[in-house]
Amino acid sequence: MGLRCLLAETNPDAVELIKYNLSNLAAKVHYHINTTDKVYFPTSGTWLKAEVATNFGNPVSAQIYINTPDTVIDYTVKSNLQNYLRFNLRVQRNIPTSKKLTVQLKGQLGFTQNISSMNDRVSAYGLGAGDFISVGGQIHRPRANSFTFTGLKEAELAVPQVMIAGANLQWTPSKNIYVIPSVNILAAGYDSSDFWQSLGEFNFSSESDDKAFYQFGYGVTAAYMSLLGPISVTVSNDSQIDKIRWFLNIGFNF
Repeated sequence: MGLRCLLAETNPDAVELIKYNLSNLAAKVHYHINTTDKVYFPTSGTWLKAEVATNFGNPVSAQIYINTPDTVIDYTVKSNLQNYLRFNLRVQRNIPTSKKLTVQLKGQLGFTQNISSMNDRVSAYGLGAGDFISVGGQIHRPRANSFTFTGLKEAELAVPQVMIAGANLQWTPSKNIYVIPSVNILAAGYDSSDFWQSLGEFNFSSESDDKAFYQFGYGVTAAYMSLLGPISVTVSNDSQIDKIRWFLNIGFNF
């Protein structure tokens, strides 16, 4: 088992990261379009953000502690990551079906690809954790590599490869009051080749780190748009973790 597993609660490992530092030099291109009618609780329009980044000159150092029944190892890695490319895309399409109902379709994609194979460098899939996509939570963050997922706590999962599809049904029973059931599913992995080769196996187990794994999350949000900003309470669950998560938000998010 590798270091890449320790960042995901859903994939526990006998590896502990004592110290970690990653420096990153990158060239990035962004694209953003927003045609929604409202910032919060939109009922029409499309919101899309995309980023492509080429990362190079990535020195990394990590102190790793491994404790298994057979061995105990404490060692430090100091090296450079392979140059790599990262692509992130987040999009939401709001489709009004009636005066009080809106279907919100959401997609989030994040892929990391090594673009060099220097013998004196290590793979970004194993030690590039500082630039992985963080998955979980209910709030859209301005960071391009921060993805939401109903059922996980914010940044509970960190992976270099992930695809997320979700849907919300936003019901407005009264002015400024919203009830929003949500479902979403993700496919995630570590090594790029392993991820794409095993994507069609629909593996919902988290016991292996050498293939793509799936998770299914669902929840419901009750919200009120106040003068202080949105006030919302969300209860959610991830079927692979089977833990109820509560989330409370009061006011605007910056």
